[in-house]
Amino acid sequence: MTADHRDALEAAFIAEIVRVVGAGADPEEYAVAPGTDDVLLEIRVQRLRELPSGIGHDELLRRVGPNRETP
Repeated sequence: MTADHRDALEAAFIAEIVRVVGAGADPEEYAVAPGTDDVLLEIRVQRLRELPSGIGHDELLRRVGPNRETP
């Protein structure tokens, strides 16, 4: 994968986070963790695209965060 493709993936990830969290989202708080595999990043972007806009940070974490509750 090229550096340009990786940069585009990271930009898409942050754009989706901001869309999902809403207007008050600070993109700096949602940087991609160093060492994140490209395939995993693509999956995360796809999962974010499935979420509605403007649900907020807490709801985002509840749905996809590391400590999400399972029903």
